[in-house]
Amino acid sequence: MPSSKHAAATAAPLPASPPATSRRHWLKSLGGASVAGVLGSQLVACGGGRVVTIVSLSGLRVKTPRSGLYSVSKFAALALTHAVRQSGWDEGVRAVAVCPGFVVSDMSAAVTDRAPETMNQPDDLARIVAFVLDLPNTASIAELPINSTLEESF
Repeated sequence: MPSSKHAAATAAPLPASPPATSRRHWLKSLGGASVAGVLGSQLVACGGGRVVTIVSLSGLRVKTPRSGLYSVSKFAALALTHAVRQSGWDEGVRAVAVCPGFVVSDMSAAVTDRAPETMNQPDDLARIVAFVLDLPNTASIAELPINSTLEESF
């Protein structure tokens, strides 16, 4: 789980030149691509499978001026999920991006003053992931936004 320092460092407006924080976000995205490549071939060899990426609602929108760098990394994770979805489709591999808003965690506690009972609960996300893992190939979901509050789009 990311530390509070990490969460605070990602909540910043876009700078004129990329700091170490943005390089760290890109490295995480590239690491995910490497893992997806290795696991993707294993899933194909097994005749299909599921890839679930926990992205964040920040992969679908930039909510505040200070969430720009965090959103950039989450957009990359979303794109990676779609790349896996496209490349593995014919072999029965399905990929879904689960995009929750604030989830009760150390990271959310560091960046919001919302009460934990008003946020997405980890157990609820686990049930949602179990549901999408169990879907047949004919009922594929590409993106699944999950929110515990009313927003304009999600």
